[in-house]
Amino acid sequence: MKSLLKVLFMSITTLLTAGNLNIQKHYDEFPNYVLTPVNLMEMKHAFVVEKMHEIHQLNSEILFEEVGKSVEGRSINKLSFGNGNTKLLLWSQMHGDEATATAGLLSVFYFFAQNFNTPFVKNLYDNLNIHAIVMLNPDGAERYQRRNVQGIDINRDAQRLASPEAQILKKMQEQIQPDFGFNLHDMRGKETVGETGKILTVALMAPPYNKANDDSPTRVQAKKLTVIVKEALDNFIKGHVARYKADYMPRAFGDAFQNWGVSTILIESGIPNTEEPHDLTRLSYISLLAAFDAISNGNVNQADPAKYDEIPIEGIELFDFFCDIAYL
Repeated sequence: MKSLLKVLFMSITTLLTAGNLNIQKHYDEFPNYVLTPVNLMEMKHAFVVEKMHEIHQLNSEILFEEVGKSVEGRSINKLSFGNGNTKLLLWSQMHGDEATATAGLLSVFYFFAQNFNTPFVKNLYDNLNIHAIVMLNPDGAERYQRRNVQGIDINRDAQRLASPEAQILKKMQEQIQPDFGFNLHDMRGKETVGETGKILTVALMAPPYNKANDDSPTRVQAKKLTVIVKEALDNFIKGHVARYKADYMPRAFGDAFQNWGVSTILIESGIPNTEEPHDLTRLSYISLLAAFDAISNGNVNQADPAKYDEIPIEGIELFDFFCDIAYL
């Protein structure tokens, strides 16, 4: 009986003391860390590089590194933070017209720079080693188009590596050997959450690593992290989060990373839930902070992967939905 009480006490103590993430506080204070325009189409390569330099100059613990060049010679750059053993690799805007996560990453690193001595940020610094390629496809971003200037969809180039941008991402995976990967995108369509009729604001997925859609220790860990992110988002957009619908694509980087032994999650920003400026960027920011916190404190290991399959699947396109209503 005493040993049972001791275990219960330790479990409760862990829940109360693990981490320093006050998710509502960070959500409310997000406007203090906005670095980007409301219209993200205006956010070009030179602007992003300037902001990355500013963040590095503000706090030298955040490292800035050019990791390669695009087809047209624009620099592709990485911000790094942390001295821990658990390594994370994130990449944004591999599709040039999907800019939300680029804005979210800039806000995250600006937050780190401004709050380095707080318990929450120090905990992340001590436990994690975070690497973020911010704007992988700068040529596409300059034109606000999906593909690079070769006409290649970088997210279908994980095997051939025909584009320099894909080669850079693969090189970073090999050099860093990350434990977790974050494949960050925007959804172009207007989808619903399952059959609820609610607009999909964020879609999440732990990509498959083989055609049979099997689980592996790597993918199970990715499912756990996806559950953590979903539960964090439910604080603000409950009912507007779905599981991304996609079959196994070995040419896609998320699937390939999972196959290469990196626990990888996909985060797709969809339709804003409010009319507030930077709504989707705020949700990207919160998603990343919640994920970092759970990994840093080991809480990701306690998540229930079975809850992953309970996340409603991405539903029908709104165009079809409203057409169906018209014929009822």
